[in-house]
Amino acid sequence: LPKKVLLAFSMLLGASPVVDLIGIFVGHVYYYLEDIVPRMPGRFRGRKLIFTPSILRYLMEGPQPLGEGERVVFNADGA
Repeated sequence: LPKKVLLAFSMLLGASPVVDLIGIFVGHVYYYLEDIVPRMPGRFRGRKLIFTPSILRYLMEGPQPLGEGERVVFNADGA
């Protein structure tokens, strides 16, 4: 219901509803891929299809401590 109300307010204020409709569509796709698909039977059961980019995780959470036996590896030769 809230998305329809926000869409109606945008239209009442004279704004184009295209941005709101795109947001509603993208939100539904995200919900389907994040919550519905992993619960469906088949080859995607239990799998996450959407991952947070590591740069965003680093910016929000900061550097994470390494676990025991883990080490940072820099691959300079590109192999």
